[in-house]
Amino acid sequence: MKYLTFLFACFITILAQSQSWQRLIENPFNFGGAQARGIRIIDDTIFVSSVFVVVDSTSNSRLVISKHDIANGDLLDYKQYFSPDFENATSSGLYAGYDQLFTTNDEYIRLAVNYWDDSQDSINSPSYLMINRNLNVVDSFGISGFEGDYFTTFNGNRIDNDGNLLLYGNRRVDDQMNDPEAAYALLIKMTPQGEQIWKKKYPDSYSIVFLETLSDGDVIFNCGRMSATWVDEKQVIKTNGLGEEQWRLTLGGMLVSPHSAIVETSEGKIILVNSWNYDFVDEPGTGWWYRKWLQLQKIEDLGDSYNIEEDLKYAHTTNVLDAYGIEEMVDSNLLVWGIIQSTAGDTYDTINQLWTKPTERGFLMMLNSELDSLWFRTYYHPDDDWLQMYSEYLISDVAPLENGGFVTCGWGDIRDMGDLHQVWLMRLDEYGCLEPGCQNVNPTEIVVGYENSIQVYPNPVVDVCTLQWNAELASKVQSNFSESQIIIIDAMGREVQRQPVNNFGSQFQLQIDMSSFSPGLYQAHWVSGGSWLDSVQIIKQ
Repeated sequence: MKYLTFLFACFITILAQSQSWQRLIENPFNFGGAQARGIRIIDDTIFVSSVFVVVDSTSNSRLVISKHDIANGDLLDYKQYFSPDFENATSSGLYAGYDQLFTTNDEYIRLAVNYWDDSQDSINSPSYLMINRNLNVVDSFGISGFEGDYFTTFNGNRIDNDGNLLLYGNRRVDDQMNDPEAAYALLIKMTPQGEQIWKKKYPDSYSIVFLETLSDGDVIFNCGRMSATWVDEKQVIKTNGLGEEQWRLTLGGMLVSPHSAIVETSEGKIILVNSWNYDFVDEPGTGWWYRKWLQLQKIEDLGDSYNIEEDLKYAHTTNVLDAYGIEEMVDSNLLVWGIIQSTAGDTYDTINQLWTKPTERGFLMMLNSELDSLWFRTYYHPDDDWLQMYSEYLISDVAPLENGGFVTCGWGDIRDMGDLHQVWLMRLDEYGCLEPGCQNVNPTEIVVGYENSIQVYPNPVVDVCTLQWNAELASKVQSNFSESQIIIIDAMGREVQRQPVNNFGSQFQLQIDMSSFSPGLYQAHWVSGGSWLDSVQIIKQ
């Protein structure tokens, strides 16, 4: 009976820990690619907004909202939203910005969509949708910018303290995107019924990408500053509840996007996360690029001015390209996500006069309330096609869970296959692990796609057990990674054995001698350098 109780306790522990997963969202149409833009959780259901693109002469696109089971990521339902008025659009028929799936306590999904047709004089027609949990549109209305605008795009929306809508993005008076006199950051406040309360444009700025409503009713957002050629600075603008600018913080930079993110914590702190150019490199024959670190600033709001209380750079985040978001977790820790470049950065070959694009990967970073880094990990998929040329595995949005974990969405770019995309979801634990216990081997990179590649027998084990690899996956590891290892971790998180896996052999097996181990639950982690590949749990009798 004592032994059965022990086995039952081990089984319950394994069951409780096995909550992480990753899923590709199957393309419901025969489209060429997709990008996941937003994710929210209502009760125990995951909602994801994605843009699926048709690769044909029209390049039309569809907004798709999909529902997924939180336990395993399985697709429950989906629905597309498309305006037939733009059936023959000669460029993308719909654009949905990042952070585009905002929900409130009434449990409606709200998002702004931007249909356009560049064959027309006024090329787009933004709309606002309110969607229930059955994916049915319960309300919608058009959104008008300023008279004479050539183009209006909304990147997201928020609900302010009074229950009104704040829609943010950019507007242009002509087709010259880089004209600093013609492009402005745009903010519109509306009632829930679609009546405009006010609209504001902010000169010498371009495209609000991230906005946060503050507890006192004020608003803070990020944007870029346009030059005659491109966005050459990042800015943060704070307004009162009427949209009137109170102060502006310029972050500097060059060849940058306007991406950065802001959060007001439960302690009333305003935290800004940004990528910061710390070095310029120009090597003959190799090219030039900017090295970047992740930067966090704690900002004190003084009403009509500001004070930067802390300005922190994180050297271990070298080559962070963009920060897409920051979220306060249930334990008051802060989770940051975005894109990191796996090599030096965007490089320009001065001899061959070519841009060389490195592989870009999604990253997650957890900080405590004092802004100390707890862990930093990158994520990518090892599929052979994705390792060729320029590939991405991007994290676009995150939804926290009550247990401290979270669900992420994003997409992978397959540049050697016609700029195609695959949309994916991942549920991770509070340490950013795809399988429990990975933090005990402290990986800097999570390789997605090798999970469940190892089986162990016998399990439970008395003396010696055998690890059996999936032959196809093991062959990929042999060709794509350097020497790998198996690290055995006990229930206290301590390393008890490390064994090299230099050659799997024809049977793709490895024997582990556990005769001297104490009874209990162990984890065998498969790693290669700083890359975590897979793990399996072993019960020692």
